[in-house]
Amino acid sequence: MTPDMMTDNLSRAQDRLKAYEAACRKVLPLIEAAGLAFEGLDLEEVTDCADWDEAEDMIHAALGEERR
Repeated sequence: MTPDMMTDNLSRAQDRLKAYEAACRKVLPLIEAAGLAFEGLDLEEVTDCADWDEAEDMIHAALGEERR
C-alpha cells in the first residue's frame, strides 16, 4: 500500500467518523426524550415528534439509513 493510498483511506475513515458523530448528535436528543417519556413525562413535552414512527424515521434519516 502506497503512502497516497494510506492517506486516502485515512481521509475516508475520518469522513465516516465525522458523519457518524453528526448522526449521533441528531439522535441523542431523541433517545433522551424517549427516556424521559418512560419516566412518566409526556413525550410531547420533550420532543416535537408527532409519534414514535416519526421519531424512528428521524433516527434512520440521521444515520443515513432507509427505514425497513
